[in-house]
Amino acid sequence: MVHDAHNRRVGSGMFMILIGCFLFIVGPLYLSEMPGLGAAAIVGGFVIGGLGFLVRYRAAKRDAAGRGGPHRPE
Repeated sequence: MVHDAHNRRVGSGMFMILIGCFLFIVGPLYLSEMPGLGAAAIVGGFVIGGLGFLVRYRAAKRDAAGRGGPHRPE
């Protein structure tokens, strides 16, 4: 389809990466006051950011495999 790029979701996984980065940065601020909450924020940020990267990688790999990837002459 010619306009397949219009139908794709833009920024899939980017929101998860941003939330993970925010938690990973804010976590040490709470680590000194509440060690349990700070450690949970650091681990949660790492996990959420990792899942966001995984979602973006899978979407990029899927697009390159035929949905919006480079056109190959036949």
